[in-house]
Amino acid sequence: MTEVVEPLAEPGTPRGRWAVLGRVGLGLLGLAVLVGLLGSLPRIAGTTWPDVGALVSGIRPEILVGLAVLWFTTVLAHAVVQTGALPGLRYRQAVALNTGSSAVSASVPVGGPISLAVNWAMLRSWGFGRTEFSTYTLVTTITMAVARLAVPLLAALVMVAAGGLPALAHPIVVVAAVALLVVGAATAALAAPPLRRWLAGRTHPGLLGRLARGVDVAIGRSGAVIRDRWARLSVAAVVQLLLQFALLLACLTTVGAGVGLTVALLAFAAGRLLSVLPITPGGLGVTEAGVGALLVALGAPPAAAVAAVLLFGLYTVVLEIPIGAGVLVGWRVAVRRRGALSAA
Repeated sequence: MTEVVEPLAEPGTPRGRWAVLGRVGLGLLGLAVLVGLLGSLPRIAGTTWPDVGALVSGIRPEILVGLAVLWFTTVLAHAVVQTGALPGLRYRQAVALNTGSSAVSASVPVGGPISLAVNWAMLRSWGFGRTEFSTYTLVTTITMAVARLAVPLLAALVMVAAGGLPALAHPIVVVAAVALLVVGAATAALAAPPLRRWLAGRTHPGLLGRLARGVDVAIGRSGAVIRDRWARLSVAAVVQLLLQFALLLACLTTVGAGVGLTVALLAFAAGRLLSVLPITPGGLGVTEAGVGALLVALGAPPAAAVAAVLLFGLYTVVLEIPIGAGVLVGWRVAVRRRGALSAA
């Protein structure tokens, strides 16, 4: 059966021009917010750039390398989630997939759809089809969303056990709990028999019918993967978040923030929530401003709080851009070389 593909808007058409203008507008808006937030970050925390720079410039090179190694362990932990979500995916492919798509999402405002397109192009070049791509996207998204939203709730339990929950933690816990309920309800609705029967029963011969049946297959396979590999997915997601927390704790210790374990845990929980806001690329600026202000409110020295969150963002967002760009270039060269050899 011949596949019907909806034509894309050409740049010269009115629709294409509006699409380009929309992307440019979003890019400029995200850049303006990013520059504004990062520029005013020391003032928000009650310090100055010279004080922050003095702390950062005093970090020894071997410590920076050690932090980079710790960051890369978080990438390897996420590769376990990825290979668990998509049987047949190799670990080196998972690392390339993660760094390449992260570079796109971290450098483009509202870059989620574009990073999904990058994922699809890379998976397709490795022989995976639409169903595998949909299954991979659903499983990884649900797994990491649940894990990240559970962090504030676990942090609240730790703080209660340690002696009490600060008032600043209450809104964080409430937002995380509500978001977790929304994710759970959406997941349950996707897997519900009525929706599955409606999707499977679509007999429309056009694009809508094929899309509905494809979604039904992807949901069924995603559910099977989660049922069969829930332990591996859960453990890998928890390990990744623990390593990220260790990275934040190491950044706080490196600059001499002098905060306790529970304060660092609350800051990490708040950062995981703020990083999902698609206002700026990778949540950069928004996360640093929020977490920095929270650390200062909880007693951290202002200059050290700002230096720590900037150092953490350097590894979790900024460092991914050049590494991911190099991965994408290498992948593209390999695809062209393979195509040339096939043609020959």
